[in-house]
Amino acid sequence: MRNIYLSVSIIILLGVVSFVYYTSRPDDSSNQNIQNIFGDMFTLHQYTKGNKPSGYGLLYTQFTVEHEDTLTAYIDFDHNGTFDDTEKVATNVPVQTRADWMSGVPVALSTIVADRTPVKIILGSGESIEATLMVSSEEQDELLDLKSVTNSEESMKGLSRVAYAQGEPVTNTFRPGVPDITQRISECAPTAAANSILSLAQEHGKSLDELPSPTEIIDGLKQNMDWTPENGVLPNEFVQGKNEWAIQHGLPIRTTKVGDKNGLSTLTQLLDAMNNGAATELRITFGDPTTGKATGGHMVTVVGIRTEGGQTFIEINDPKTPEGTETYEINANVIEGYPYDGLAVLSWGFVQVWDEQAPTNLAPMSEVEVQGIKNAVGIKGKIKVIVFRNKYVPLASVHVGKGPECDGEPHYHANTGSVTALDGTVFIDPEGCGYGKVKEIPVEEVRVN
Repeated sequence: MRNIYLSVSIIILLGVVSFVYYTSRPDDSSNQNIQNIFGDMFTLHQYTKGNKPSGYGLLYTQFTVEHEDTLTAYIDFDHNGTFDDTEKVATNVPVQTRADWMSGVPVALSTIVADRTPVKIILGSGESIEATLMVSSEEQDELLDLKSVTNSEESMKGLSRVAYAQGEPVTNTFRPGVPDITQRISECAPTAAANSILSLAQEHGKSLDELPSPTEIIDGLKQNMDWTPENGVLPNEFVQGKNEWAIQHGLPIRTTKVGDKNGLSTLTQLLDAMNNGAATELRITFGDPTTGKATGGHMVTVVGIRTEGGQTFIEINDPKTPEGTETYEINANVIEGYPYDGLAVLSWGFVQVWDEQAPTNLAPMSEVEVQGIKNAVGIKGKIKVIVFRNKYVPLASVHVGKGPECDGEPHYHANTGSVTALDGTVFIDPEGCGYGKVKEIPVEEVRVN
């Protein structure tokens, strides 16, 4: 009898232990989410200056799910297998992750980081991972290509006189699914615009097969926006050019410029527009911190604006950085940590809406039809060209290349392997220096029929 009581007691005890274990252990699905929130790519894009550290870098983490969190990161600079406070490179930065997408944060680097250097990522929700970095490097002067700017007050290639804004009352907004196309030299404005066009069109039922390719969109925008290799695109030309391009391609996308030159009201207006379904871009302006004088500008696609603990952060898809979404803190109107030696501040914003008052299936217009409308209202048709072998070649049909094949000088190459002059002559890209060095071939403006 005693053995029976003992056996029953053991069974009861085991049952209690099992009940406590299974009711108190974390849910399997929760564990699975924690383990799988990180992808398998961790990259560092560092900027150098004369092959020495510039102090700037961008750290990217791949995630597998959509998730709102904060991110802290350490890089094991001395490779001693530990991560101490001196190796912390990011602290509680808000990130809005997307599935199979890279989220980037600015980091300060005092040394050149070698490939395969250990990194530790800690999220505010408790998940963490240790991994090794894939490291790439880029000369900082190549980032923005500001040396050839001739109109620094308006250029979207690189500032207006710096003015400091008061902190703006913003909340949170995020636009998912925005692409991050990599730009060619001086083409940040049409590239940032293409990100928004593709995002809006797909959101409103257009498939990629129904749209021009990203390269075709950018090349078309270059012509409509009056692009030049020296200054890229000017703000007003950006608005007019995108609206013309949308009409030509039967898309009811309407673009307006918002905010102000020094970013005093821009962030709030972008936030309001995004909360109403708009796609947006931002002109970043650059300046000398000692004189406040302009040095140029840059255009990025805005995908999010967030506040955390009284701090404001902006999330952007930057055409000039690796693919992924970068998060920067905004201090007054200064963009903290942007990889530029000087001030990077907010400037004009640009808002694109899918105009519900217009038909959603407009018939695309040919260039002849568009020019006919311009002629009817007294707008003379002009086009920017370069001269190659005594022929006028549309500037929008070429892009700027730079490499050892042409003494390291910027030069023109065809967008699609060949160009067609205004008289119909086709020139295959000569390679090497292409159609000539940018500094040796002036851009002209000619009237077209």
